[in-house]
Amino acid sequence: MGPNGNAPVVSTEGENFQNQYGFAATFSYGQLALVPSEAAGVLTILGRRPNSGETLVKHLKDKAADVRAAAAKSLTQHLVETGVIKALAAAAEDGEVSVRVAAVAALGGMPPAPGTRQDDSIDTAAVVTAMADADATVRMTAAQTAQNFPCDRARLGADQIARRH
Repeated sequence: MGPNGNAPVVSTEGENFQNQYGFAATFSYGQLALVPSEAAGVLTILGRRPNSGETLVKHLKDKAADVRAAAAKSLTQHLVETGVIKALAAAAEDGEVSVRVAAVAALGGMPPAPGTRQDDSIDTAAVVTAMADADATVRMTAAQTAQNFPCDRARLGADQIARRH
């Protein structure tokens, strides 16, 4: 896959993907990205383009959870763009688990924005808060994301999850 990512994105909207005419054999240069809707697919592709963070952030407010989750996931490589960290931190408190998981995971993307991943930064606060989420998947995602945060606050939050169980 090239630097802009040329692996195909396939929407499973309205279809059962299990017998879809051998897409894997057709696209032999990478794994297929399966998305739940055409809109989510477009956002996935847009996320591969440089400087698309501002556009993707707008979709974090979409009424459809799959679109919000796709936007959050697609922001993983746009952390240095203006407003992205703040928007992902807000999305980490979304009412839908899939959106919270995508937003928290995206906060661990690379490269990190200057001034982030510190004890007093908003991204660290969002990840630590997610470690206490009601949903176990969100908590585990936050613990994994914290691996990319060199600050004590994130490390201690992950340690607290381990001690609870």
